[in-house]
Amino acid sequence: MEHDAKTLWGKFSVLTEEMRRFLTKEDIDQYLELEHQRETVYDLIKALDKDDFRTSEEGQEMLARLKPIEEGMIRDAQIWLNKSRSHNNRVQGYGNIGGFRPQGNIFNKGF
Repeated sequence: MEHDAKTLWGKFSVLTEEMRRFLTKEDIDQYLELEHQRETVYDLIKALDKDDFRTSEEGQEMLARLKPIEEGMIRDAQIWLNKSRSHNNRVQGYGNIGGFRPQGNIFNKGF
């Protein structure tokens, strides 16, 4: 199936905007699926013999519009990663409280 650069860059743009939306919602599974789709589209763009759209005025405007979205996704991904690590550390911390053993500390006291 033959694709032109403008169509592929349009798909790339839509996927980028959707990725940001799902990352903001912290729907990481959907975000990763969209990222995979966007990577596929970008591979198609790279495989084109000619990409006049990227250097056109319209293409430059699209890339300029996508740049802050990309930067926002990087920030959002870092925030999500930090929250996930913090949550994981808290969960791990509860497992180590006071040398808790599943059989129970209360019943292990010798009377």
